[in-house]
Amino acid sequence: MDEEQFDGDECDMVLHYPDEPHQPQPESSSSQALNPVPQTPSTGTVSFAKVWLYSNSRLPPHMPPFKVYMPTYPLLCLAAKYSQRAYNRPTGAERDTHVPANWRHWTKAMVLKSLPIDSMNTVVVAIRGSQSFMDWAVNFRDAPKAPEGFLDDGGNLCHAGFLHVARQMIAPIANHLRALLLENPSRSNCSLLITGHSAGGAVAALLYAHMMSTTVQSELNRLAGFFKRIHCITFGAPPITLIPLQRPDGLRCRKSLFFSIINEGDLVARADSQVIKSLLALLAKPAPTFSLTKMTNKRPKPRPAWLVPPTTLSLAGRIVVLRERPGMRGEVNVEAVVASDEEMREVIYGDVLMHRMSLYVHRVEALSVSAVTVGEA
Repeated sequence: MDEEQFDGDECDMVLHYPDEPHQPQPESSSSQALNPVPQTPSTGTVSFAKVWLYSNSRLPPHMPPFKVYMPTYPLLCLAAKYSQRAYNRPTGAERDTHVPANWRHWTKAMVLKSLPIDSMNTVVVAIRGSQSFMDWAVNFRDAPKAPEGFLDDGGNLCHAGFLHVARQMIAPIANHLRALLLENPSRSNCSLLITGHSAGGAVAALLYAHMMSTTVQSELNRLAGFFKRIHCITFGAPPITLIPLQRPDGLRCRKSLFFSIINEGDLVARADSQVIKSLLALLAKPAPTFSLTKMTNKRPKPRPAWLVPPTTLSLAGRIVVLRERPGMRGEVNVEAVVASDEEMREVIYGDVLMHRMSLYVHRVEALSVSAVTVGEA
């Protein structure tokens, strides 16, 4: 799924249940333009699009907008670009900056880049998402574990699989960063951007929190002082800690970015084990019925809400949700809103298409173009 070998045809994502009775479709009306409802497949099938039929498959329509300074958008685009390129086989000069996965140490593949953005330089560490059976084995080792010696708050609990991968990546990342600094000492004036998609984003967030720690020491943590700023921007990352990881306080971190960017509907962003079990139960049930048509004598039946179970782990950073603007269709008409971890715990997401890194790239670029256009108006 993370490598996007799925071609986008939802028929490929249909689960077949021969004995399931036919469910009537919601009545069509002009109000569907404001709240488009995906059509569920015909008799005997259960589609992931069924999740959109529940009222809590979306956040409320009125949410705080995502507002940042204009220089932030190039960083968002850079993070999206290299989170996607982390899935590609390295070519040319990239071979020296590509770290392959290691089955013995349970580490994911990683791409390390050094490149300029306008007048400032940025070193990019992009961590690939799930690509192999080993990667998915890491993803499902979600028993909470204390991050002793890794995070400032040793009493917090982390996803065991991602924490183990992050620990194993300390040495290779430190070696590559040290080599870049020795190769060009002026890179000590650079910013460091840690990014990744899906499970790679989860590991990126843990490594960012580790580098920003003040009470723990490692060869990677000691390199934090060699960079002007340290940023972390992730895409479609799953929940990773009991207590949400946030950007540290203090003057040194004031201009540091720590964003968790999520497409509305991306099931990985709600991939807590209890929510996944609940999602499977939802997919096994018949599609809900409701009416969007205003009748003369009857009140329309609203969309039902799916009961979401309590979850253990939380998303990291400032949560930014990308979604279509209300009343608009198409990926270009995208808006970015800010959500809290508590608000995310109330929704049920289950759309595989929303997890595509190519969609994240497209939407981030569209937001950036829109911001520039408005700024020049």
